Amino acid sequence: FLVISCPCALVLSVPLAYFSGIGAASKLGILFKGGNAIEALGKVKAIAFDKTGTLTNGSFSVTEITSYGSMSENEILSICGSCEQCSTHPVAESIVEYCRSHDAKLETPEKSGEIAGRGVTAILGGKTILCGNARLMSENNITVNDKETPLGSIVYVACNGKIEGRIIVSDTVKKTSAEAVAQLHNMGVKTAMLTGDKSENAAAMAKKLGIDSAKGDLLPDGKLAEIERIRKENGAVMFVGDGFNDGPVLAGADVGGAMHSGSDLALEAADAVFMNSEPEAVVKAKKIADKTLRISYENIIFALVIKAAVLVLGLIGHPNMWLAVLADSGTAMLLILNSIRVLNTRKYR
Repeated sequence: FLVISCPCALVLSVPLAYFSGIGAASKLGILFKGGNAIEALGKVKAIAFDKTGTLTNGSFSVTEITSYGSMSENEILSICGSCEQCSTHPVAESIVEYCRSHDAKLETPEKSGEIAGRGVTAILGGKTILCGNARLMSENNITVNDKETPLGSIVYVACNGKIEGRIIVSDTVKKTSAEAVAQLHNMGVKTAMLTGDKSENAAAMAKKLGIDSAKGDLLPDGKLAEIERIRKENGAVMFVGDGFNDGPVLAGADVGGAMHSGSDLALEAADAVFMNSEPEAVVKAKKIADKTLRISYENIIFALVIKAAVLVLGLIGHPNMWLAVLADSGTAMLLILNSIRVLNTRKYR
């Protein structure tokens, strides 16, 4: 009876399930800060993402070139890149860099100048060139007739008072973002986007990726308030971010996940760190956490059922010592083997 009642099966198998989950995750470049983090992730019902640097690469790039008139797209790119060389704005620098990487011809304007909050004006090849936003065009009596506002920053190009085209510069989406969101939905997990970017950009990005809801123009306290709202509506929530401002909300969520490319504060506040900084790592972490939690419950139920059954037989004097040893050490070995099933990461790669 004393041999049967030994609790070593539970004592060994349940912690080992979590250690196996942590080990499996680390093989995939996911670092959990303890068993509590992986257990909490297994109970998560909703995941909220930051946008810049988490779902996107955090670097501006030219994503679209549109011609409105007689100029070709290459001519518009070359003219805009030549004029933007005088500017130090990140959007201007990204256009110039795009021109150089695509071997677009860059010339030095005869005269150029930057207008703060508007764009640049230049004389190139004897022509007056304006490169900037809609406000710059409006102030120079140039009509812009865009039927829809695209995602990103728009740089219009006008030559001698006539609009010729536009270049859209935006933060590029990470290659696994859309697939990660789709897989989370298949797992029954709600998704949200919480960002400090403009609300219209957040809504457009959420629609593009298939995210359930999006909130923009949020400060850190606003993100915390949204996390509370999501928790009340759906249950336990995870937040994934990378920025310095994401520290408070990473600590305030049930589980905080940080991209390795993020700030030191985000890495410190997070419960899990994704070394490859791709959203697909969040899906892998959730799958491993779910499997770990499921196996730990299997171990608890199996151990208690076997122990209870053999203890009842022991009270009435039926089992021999070999059955007592089997109920103790045999059950422990079976549950240990069940726990290490988590270590198989082949299907997650």
